Amino acid sequence: MEITGGQWGVRPGLGIVVTLLVPIVANLHNAYTDTAEDEANLPGRAGLVRAAGLQKLKITVWVGISLIVLMSSYMGISQLILAAFGIPLLIFYSAPPIRAKARPILGLVIFSLVIAFPFIAGAIVTNNWWELRNPWTVTTIGWFLCLIVFFVAKGLVKNVPDFYGDMTAGLRTSATVMGTLRRAAQMAVIGTWTAYALILITVYLTESSQLLYLIVPWAIVAAWHVTRLTKSSSQGYLNSVLKWDMVVSVVTLSILVITSRVSLIAIVTVSGCILILVTADLIGRDSRSPEHMTQREVGNENYESYV
Repeated sequence: MEITGGQWGVRPGLGIVVTLLVPIVANLHNAYTDTAEDEANLPGRAGLVRAAGLQKLKITVWVGISLIVLMSSYMGISQLILAAFGIPLLIFYSAPPIRAKARPILGLVIFSLVIAFPFIAGAIVTNNWWELRNPWTVTTIGWFLCLIVFFVAKGLVKNVPDFYGDMTAGLRTSATVMGTLRRAAQMAVIGTWTAYALILITVYLTESSQLLYLIVPWAIVAAWHVTRLTKSSSQGYLNSVLKWDMVVSVVTLSILVITSRVSLIAIVTVSGCILILVTADLIGRDSRSPEHMTQREVGNENYESYV
């Protein structure tokens, strides 16, 4: 909304609710479809699934999907069309027959749409989606592609801590196809550097607000932080890097929102989203925390040789 110049109202506000609901539903769905690799990577998460009950989780997921469809219908035909495309991607990301997460490139692209789809939804929610010149501007298309690359990089990072478990489960991901954990980590670093460089290129090419260049110091921090993936093969350490990389990403998106069009509603919205994340982290049970991980830690001596 801020980057593409849309106007706030009830429909965009409802869109925020949908945007928050989609990853919740996706993660619940993934929790009970990823049990094979979770038994190796995150046995605590698999235990939480058993404790919650498979049937209850399935019901919760379909209730969530129903709410997404209802709210999308209220927002308009364009949002309903996006939902019609997005919901199957949400389901088949980790479920057969597609199971995109087991297809390295397709899995990364679909993962990236978790943020790219809401961006497009925000761009067209207050416009006529069928008009080629409005809102399908260079700015909208440029930032849409930029966000896809940005979250492809997040997918590269996300798959690194799960390298050994996914390899054991026979899952082909962007990490396991690299053959070794070190190469997977290095690819994630390169992908992240590329994504942050592309943000600056996108600002220039789309003639977006010059204030967006204020992200440069933070981009340097992000570029340094992701290199920590190459420092150790400890699963606990890598999960810690992943957690803080997502924090870095949230701050990055917050900077983009606030500096693209400085407004009170942008600040309030960003603050509210960050508050939700912090609260969830404080009261929730992080399935990637040490107590929920496998007790097997791979030693540094196997860092380069494991295939």
